[in-house]
Amino acid sequence: MKKLFLLMTILAISTCLFPITEEELTTLLLEEDYHLKLEHFLTDSPTTRAAIAIVNGLRYIETVRPYYRIRFIDSYEHVEREELSEVLSIALEIVRVNVLESTIKGLRLLAEQEPVDLLEVISLRVHFANWLTTGAPEHARTALEKAESLRTRYPTSFFPYKVILVYHSTSAFGVREEFLRMRELALENLEGDSILAVIVEGLYRLGEFDMVIDDFSRMQSPEHQSTFYAGVSSFKTGDHDSAEKLLASIDDLRAISPRDLTLLFFVRGQIAEDKGDISGAIEMYSKSVQHDSNNRQALKRLALAYLKSDEPNRETLARFYLERSNLEDFDPEVAQVLRELRIRVVGRVLVTQILPLAAAVVITLIVVEYFHKRRKRLEEKKALEENGDGHAEAR
Repeated sequence: MKKLFLLMTILAISTCLFPITEEELTTLLLEEDYHLKLEHFLTDSPTTRAAIAIVNGLRYIETVRPYYRIRFIDSYEHVEREELSEVLSIALEIVRVNVLESTIKGLRLLAEQEPVDLLEVISLRVHFANWLTTGAPEHARTALEKAESLRTRYPTSFFPYKVILVYHSTSAFGVREEFLRMRELALENLEGDSILAVIVEGLYRLGEFDMVIDDFSRMQSPEHQSTFYAGVSSFKTGDHDSAEKLLASIDDLRAISPRDLTLLFFVRGQIAEDKGDISGAIEMYSKSVQHDSNNRQALKRLALAYLKSDEPNRETLARFYLERSNLEDFDPEVAQVLRELRIRVVGRVLVTQILPLAAAVVITLIVVEYFHKRRKRLEEKKALEENGDGHAEAR
């Protein structure tokens, strides 16, 4: 036991005493949290300073956060280029061009290089980041090719598997069978929640909801986004209790992508409505609409939920949300409900406004006619009396 402890201590000290090598940097950049793991190399050497600059530059390329650009500039200024190896110097220059000049120029510079592993890893990360940003298929294809090549040489590294899995689950050119094959290889060679999170998301995108639930159950400390995928998958497979439990456990909505938040509340609304909790359904559907005002199905379900409620203005609210959904020309149910609601509105207006007004007009006319006739009779009577008095005087 003492010998083991001594050996580990020596290895730890050795890591701190010796600068990072090209091979170590290559392996490091294939890991998930490579920017955090660089802290293990504490020596102040030209290669370590270059590695720090490369890491900060890649983080900026991947996240577009100004913080990393500032850190890259600061770390780059402290690098002694003349003391670097040719490969490390080229790697640093490629990152510098991508960060400070242009991506196009940086990619052109990458394409001119010999296939050295360190440069291939940088190329993989740059192309993958550009694919996620622009959606350009040429970046996707290049990233896939480099990931497949690097995976064969680094079979226990995280990033090549991630690129391949993401490609085959999201790209229009992805192949479901290839994703499932790569999933098996990833599970054989890697451990931990990080690769499982990538697999769970990919399975969700492919509609493999039963497999999502199975792989999610392997995770030790799943993040909220993975919990979302498992919750919706449980709902899709009919397990509404598990779905509600999982989705309700997500207490930090910032951890969920904006496009998924509206679905999260929509599903919870459906679960509440199925249980007869109409007020809960209205609350969830309303939140779904708040996160995406163009969610037509959420607007429709919110409107229909209002019709089931005790809300005094339920028909007005239902009509408002159904008209806002713009589904009348495409959804027969919406068209039928709107037609009935409009008929009720017309009937209500007729009973509460038009009929009373018409009755008032009729009564007014009757009264006017009555007084007009009475006045006319009085005038006729007076005229007759005056005529009678005139004849009497004449005699």
